[in-house]
Amino acid sequence: MIVISERAARDITVARAWLENSSCGSGDRFVTEVQDAIRAILANPRAFPEVEPDIRRVLCRRFEYKVFYTIEPDQIVILAVYHARRDPDKWDDPNRD
Repeated sequence: MIVISERAARDITVARAWLENSSCGSGDRFVTEVQDAIRAILANPRAFPEVEPDIRRVLCRRFEYKVFYTIEPDQIVILAVYHARRDPDKWDDPNRD
């Protein structure tokens, strides 16, 4: 089971809107790309690198975004969706954005 945190949902919404405004139609393609990343996580959650203790990351293929997640006993929690060019130490900063 996948749970998308409020933070991750907000990240997706903000990125989608920005991409849609910058290039017609790319917002929807971004959402599809994130969905593909989540499907890859579901298929093999431990296949992706652990970037912090108990936190893993998958890279989106066509967009420069990273999907951070944790594996819990009964669910996978998507923690954040963060642009790859932003400060990598700030992906979990509650005050970012």
